Amino acid sequence: MTSTRTWKVLDILKWSEEYLTSKGVDNAKTVVEWLLCDVLSCSRIDLYLQFDRPMSESELAEFKPMLLKCAVKQPVQQVVGSCEFYGLRFTVNDKVLIPRPETERLVEAAIERAPERIRAKAEREKNAAGKAEDRTAEHRRRAGKRKRKRPLQRLRISASWISVPDPAASPLPSPCISRSHGSLPWNLPRTP
Repeated sequence: MTSTRTWKVLDILKWSEEYLTSKGVDNAKTVVEWLLCDVLSCSRIDLYLQFDRPMSESELAEFKPMLLKCAVKQPVQQVVGSCEFYGLRFTVNDKVLIPRPETERLVEAAIERAPERIRAKAEREKNAAGKAEDRTAEHRRRAGKRKRKRPLQRLRISASWISVPDPAASPLPSPCISRSHGSLPWNLPRTP
């Protein structure tokens, strides 16, 4: 990528894919597309719509160090500094776990099951209240207070020690997101 040659988007795509493949990088084409989308501030489809567009010296200067980082197998999400997960954009660096597609499927499954779990809980509370008929009026009054009919406000999903509350709560009404730092594994440094 010297300045004597005019590099077009397609040239960079092809050359960079071959380069990353020779370095043993998995999904080299996707990585290059991701880098170019970041540098050119465009969508993936726009890369191919503008495939014959010449890249400026400043764009090449921004792209090259990013490509070199990916060549030594630094995750592309860390290189560009962000990652989209379940429709939300997260800042990513070397101190955070990178969201995986499998986790996104976990969030989808939890959101699908949330109404079912709420109905089951309400049914259990209703049955418990029915059994309380022979209790004193004070006990019935207390049992009635425990019944709460309000929309789901928080959904917390944990897979081992990894908590994924943000994307799960965002499509729900009035999301209240909690984070817990108490369940980090022993070998990771805790941050305040």
